[in-house]
Formats: sequence, C-alpha cells, structure tokens
Amino acid sequence: MKRIGHILCYFLLATALVACSEFDAGTLSEDFPDVPRKEYNDFDFSTTNEDFSLKLQYNLEHKAPIYFELYDKMPIEDNGEGNSYNKVEGLMPLFTGMTDSDGNFSQKVSLPSYVTKLYIFAPAFYAPTILTADVNGSSATVTYDYKSTRARASRTVANTSKEYNTKVLTYNSDNYPDCPWKDWLVTFDKKANGHVTNLTTDRPDLMVTNATDLFSAHQAVINVQGTCPEEYRSYADLLVNEASEIAITFIGGNTCWSSSLGYYYYPEGKKPASLKEANVILIFPNTQNGAMKYKNFNPQHGVDWNAYDQAGINTGDCVQLKYYPNIKEGSKEGETYVFPAGYRIGLVLATNAWTNRVSQGWAKNDKIYRAATSEGLSVPMSDVPFKTIKEVQDNPKLYKNDPRRTAKYTYAGQTLISFEDHKDDLNMSDVIVALKSNPVKALIDPNDKDVEIVINHDTITKGFYTFEDLWPSQGDYDLNDVGVQVNYVKTTNQWNQVLTESYIFKLCQNFASLQNGLAARVTGLNNDVVTYFMRKAGEKEFTEIQLTMENDGVVLLTDDVKKYPEAEFMIKVTHRDLGEIEKITAIPFIYREEEDGLRWEVHVTGDKPSTKMNTKYFGQGNDASNPAGGIYYVRNGDYPFSLHLDGATSDDVKELLSKENEGKPIDSVFPDYRNWVHSKGMNFRDWFKSTLEDFLDQWF
Repeated sequence: MKRIGHILCYFLLATALVACSEFDAGTLSEDFPDVPRKEYNDFDFSTTNEDFSLKLQYNLEHKAPIYFELYDKMPIEDNGEGNSYNKVEGLMPLFTGMTDSDGNFSQKVSLPSYVTKLYIFAPAFYAPTILTADVNGSSATVTYDYKSTRARASRTVANTSKEYNTKVLTYNSDNYPDCPWKDWLVTFDKKANGHVTNLTTDRPDLMVTNATDLFSAHQAVINVQGTCPEEYRSYADLLVNEASEIAITFIGGNTCWSSSLGYYYYPEGKKPASLKEANVILIFPNTQNGAMKYKNFNPQHGVDWNAYDQAGINTGDCVQLKYYPNIKEGSKEGETYVFPAGYRIGLVLATNAWTNRVSQGWAKNDKIYRAATSEGLSVPMSDVPFKTIKEVQDNPKLYKNDPRRTAKYTYAGQTLISFEDHKDDLNMSDVIVALKSNPVKALIDPNDKDVEIVINHDTITKGFYTFEDLWPSQGDYDLNDVGVQVNYVKTTNQWNQVLTESYIFKLCQNFASLQNGLAARVTGLNNDVVTYFMRKAGEKEFTEIQLTMENDGVVLLTDDVKKYPEAEFMIKVTHRDLGEIEKITAIPFIYREEEDGLRWEVHVTGDKPSTKMNTKYFGQGNDASNPAGGIYYVRNGDYPFSLHLDGATSDDVKELLSKENEGKPIDSVFPDYRNWVHSKGMNFRDWFKSTLEDFLDQWF
C-alpha cells in the first residue's frame, strides 16, 4: 500500500510541476535601453546569512584563549559507558574560531540561513564542552560563568565527612600490584580528597605562576581535535643535565577518574624493569580537579561539572621533588632537593587509585591502569605491560593500543607532560603537569624545540555548489551537471591571528555529457603567498602543483571535471600581513575555453564573470543578465543556473547526485524547494535537507 501511495504522490507532484507556471519577479532597469527588456526573478537564491553577529563570553577561572566550533546539531554523543563522549562521525562544523585570552569573541560570521539553534563545541580541557544558543534573527549571544556552577563556585577542593585514601600506599594482590609507593614526600588531608598540605608556595623560580600560555601550548599540541599528534607522543623520562632543583605543578585535566600521580628516578641507562623496582614516590594522591565535563553524559543537557565532590587538587598546586640516594635500601637518609646530573626522572599515573570516586559508569570501579613515562612500565588492566612501539608497528592487527600513554613538549623553559589515563582516545588531556628546574635548562633536552602555538582549525563546510551546463539555454534544471563540495580550513596563532586559509574543492559524481572545467575566483589577496595542491581519489596526501592565477584572481582547477572523479583541489593562502579576521573567499564556477582566449562561464546568481568571459551569451536564451547594470546569471522562473547550498555536504544532496534523478527538476527531488523560492527565502530554509522520500515517508 505504501508503494502505491508513493507512485500516486509522484504522479500528482509531476502533474503539479507541469501545471505550475514560472512567476514574474521583476524587470531590468530602464537606465540601460541597449539591453533587451527581459523579465527575471529578482530572488537571489541565497542560502546564506552573511551578516550574522556572534558574541561568546567564557568567564573561566583561568584566563586563556578557547578554540570553538559551531554546529547546527549536537556534534557529540555518549560513548556508551556514561563517562565520556565521541564526536559524531562525518559531521563538519559551520564555523571555527578562537576567543581572546579573556574568553571573549565578538565578530560577524557567515552562517547558513536555516540555522535556528547553535551548538558551540570547545574541546579544550579547561572549557565547557557544549554550550547552546537560540538564533535570534541575525545574532546570538552565549555567556558562560564558572561561578554559576556548583563545581567551581570557589577555588577550593571538596571536603568530605569521612576519610578517604589512595590505594597506591597499600599492597593489594588484586589491585595495583606494584604498590606500595613511598609516602615520603607529601602529607595530605584525607577529609579534603587528598589535597596536599605541604605544597611548595615560596619558590617562584620553580612554580607556574601563570598557566595561560601553557593552556595555549597544550591546545596547540593536541591540535584541538582530540588526538595528540604523533610527533609529541613519547616516553618522556627527563634527563637531569646538571645538578638542579625540580618542582612539578598541576596544570589541569579532564577525566572521570580520580588518579594518583607519583615519580621515580634512575641513573641514565639503568631504567627499572618494572614499576615494582622503580620505588615510586607519591606526589599527588588525587588528580581529580572536579572539572570533569561529563558524568552520565546527556548531550541535551550539555555540560555538567559535577565531579566537584571528588576534587582534591587545584590548578597551580606545586610540589618540589626530593632525591633520596638510599631509596633502594628503604632509607630516607641523605634526602635532598638537589638531583644529581646524569639521572632520569619518570612519572606514573595510577588510574582511579583515590577511594572517593565519581559514582557513575566505569568511574566508580577499580582500574589498575598505570600510565608511565618509561617504555615498558605502562600497565593495562591485565597487569601485563603494553607492547613496545616496535611490536605494535610490526603487528598492528594484533596490537591496536598505542603503548605510549604520555605526551611531552616544552614551552618557555617548562616541560609539560600530558597523560592518557585509561581509554584510548589518545587526546593526552586527562592529567597535565609542568616541570621546572633551577637552573632553568637543567631538564631541557637540547634537541627539544618549544611548541609553536599554531592552532589547526577543523575543516568546515562552505557548502555545496551545483551547476547547469546548458546556459544560457533552458536546461532540465536537475542542477547536477557539475557538483562540487567546498570546504575550508585555517590556522591561527596564540594571538588569534590568521596564518593560513585554505579552500578545498571536491568534485562529485555528475552525468553531464558536455566537457566542463572547474575554476575558482579568489578575492581578498594582499601581499600573500598562494599555493595550489591536488589530491586524487584514494590518495592520502595533497601534492603541490603549478599554480596559474589570472589577474582577477581566477585559478583554473581543471579543464575537465570528468578527468579526475572525486578529486580535491586546494588553494592555500599564507598571509604575510596578519590579522584576526578571515580575509579570503574563493567561489567556484564552471567554464569552457573558446577561441581568442575567451571563455563560456556559469556562476552562481549575481556573481560577476571573469575578465575573459565571452559576453555575447548574456541576454541570450533563458538568460536575463544585464552586464551594464551589474546583473548576472538571472532568469525568469523558479530555477537558477547555479545554486550554492550553504552548510550542505555532498551527503545532504546525495539524492540530487543520484543517477535515478538525472533529468528531474530539483523540486521533484526536494519538495520544499518551490515553497522556499516563492517565499523569497523566508520559509523552508532547510529545504535541501529534506528529500521527496522523506516527504513521502511522513505521509505513507
């Protein structure tokens, strides 16, 4: 019965399309009598809100710039265990940006006109993961204040009515078998979730007094997308180059686990064979800072900083380490704050060793994972050490887990160590600490280079472009003769200055019989370096190729879109003069070469042609352009010659690209299209996200 209903609806819709006449929406100006008077639709077919005002205010406890992404739907989902989240696969943001160091962003941005609600995703460990905002016309304002949440109402750890402890100080055959660790260095309050009571507070030369730059460094290393780049994943035991004093400062983290952190040391070349032999010394009994951003995570409820009851540490808590020359004999005799040259210092994180845990999901259970900075000392639940890097590389099908549980990087004379405490998202954001020494360079490897704070923004969608290649003649208006997905990515520095902007044009399947080329006009260039790359279908990397740019910024990407099906062409602009605003636009069009160096070109409605356009086509056939009046690529009726579907991806318009729909007008595939046109874009703004099949399924 459903199939009969579908067939009937197809018939009725086809009948309606034949009966519906094209409407008159205006005439050319009388100021240009040399152009034949032609009626045309003055609707610009725009799907973009080009003047959207976005204002974000993150009032965080610690000042630092925040990378964020904008989506029109929830970009994250529960990981299935109630203690973390995953990014929704394949979903691209509509915009990415950076706040200033005070957490503020106020700027005009371009968004799809259909957006009615925004989801603001921030992956940094020190910011709320999700904020939402209803779109009010052409603006949205979002404010977050950490003081309004119970978790961070004041900068203090949480007190408890009874005493808790860390399991690393006791031996248990079923839990942390390499224990007990030494409790020689710190004292802590068992009714304050293990907060250390003898913190180092009088050594500014060893303490981190301003974490803003370190937050930025971490954000750059993690590449803001979750996975730590390969170059920073490392076994990070630190070599003491000269006799020195050393301190460790807690920077932050984002984890459901309440873990304990310790250190060990050994002469260069004599790494211990196991954590049991390492004689680990406790530093922080509980690294849970109460800023866990999920617990029974519910995307509809956004962020819940409700691990505060387990908080036992604050950003900036500092402990000066001690060297015990007779530790192997179990003696503290000769203890000193000065570490001798030629020793290596290692760190180890014992997952969920603190006994007051987050009470939901896995976070409430014992987890005997240990993440160590020495190769061979990190231990999963099985208590059998992780495989070596070589074993994993040689047998990737057998050993999927990366054995490196830490990342190491340096910034401004400080060494940062980031831990992966249990799961394998490899974002190295679970616990982050910084080590400083006096003398300053005593711990710095001369081969290490300071992190260059370059934020690689996620790839955003600039939308999907469709073209009719029979212009100026009337076509079938299936708008699938040439289809191209346009994506965009940029990099910024710690001052939010735009370093590079790249436009990526991906060809999609088409069924046109004519040979069509694809080009793009780049605007906004000023003292910039422009490079050109190509990546064929199936290739992993882009290859740089010769760039030919015409005087008006036109780049000819390919003279035949059928030569390289699903290939990608990238135009990259590297700025010499830096600023905080995106400068570059790159709009695609299709072309064919003609005699005398002229071209036939089809652009989106209203976009002017290149300087090599053969203007004889204007005003011919169905075209109602008037070059003298600055009016291009318009016609009478409901169908344009080209469409830009802002915020759409090739997956959104896959029905448009289907061979079954070849030759069918666009509104026979997207039933809300005609209503959108007749309302001049005021209604049914998301028409291209609802196909005829969706429409029929609602009624049959």
